[in-house]
Amino acid sequence: MELVIVAGGPSVSEGINLGLWDKIKGKEIWSLNYSFKFMPYLPAKQLWVDTTFFKNNIKEIQTLHEKGVKLVCKESHRLYDNFKMIEKHEVCRTVKEANETKKLFIGEQGLVGLFALSYAIRMSYENIWLLGYDFGTTDIKDSNTHFYQQEFKNTGLLSSGVGRPSVYLDHKGSVKPSVKDFQYYTQFNCNIVNVSLTSNISTFKRIGYAEFLKL
Repeated sequence: MELVIVAGGPSVSEGINLGLWDKIKGKEIWSLNYSFKFMPYLPAKQLWVDTTFFKNNIKEIQTLHEKGVKLVCKESHRLYDNFKMIEKHEVCRTVKEANETKKLFIGEQGLVGLFALSYAIRMSYENIWLLGYDFGTTDIKDSNTHFYQQEFKNTGLLSSGVGRPSVYLDHKGSVKPSVKDFQYYTQFNCNIVNVSLTSNISTFKRIGYAEFLKL
């Protein structure tokens, strides 16, 4: 089975300029956090871990469900009791616990990108294409952390990560050690490709959008 996961990294802009949305239309596509708002069609699944994201977007998330999008998120005590249509999963932040339990791994920073990968592997996807998995920018002074950032600012949306390279890089501009959490997935027998030549995540094979769209 093949899957395309759309995160928010700035590299997605390159794909959009090359006709990304038309080229991947009809594929199994999952949207993470706010990415669904900036896609021209609905994803198959919408995933998140941040409860603030949910609280700020309840109406739109309910609308996604009504339109047939499956909702998947991290379990949060009592918050989703009245939302039976949401598929909830227990999570953990350490590799040791992930290997010893059935919880989904979300790493030290509790990232939705890790949550989505863990869930995809549990669902037995064999080929997983990662879009927007940049883990920040290549320069601490570059605050363009998400492909939808300009539109995002104009909508008044709230996020703890958009426009904040310090979430991913330290004050010297070095990638934070937590990026190593992606190494967890090398133990699984699946093909994971990061479609971003500028990504700070070096765990997986990296290709550009021109090559991805040909494939």
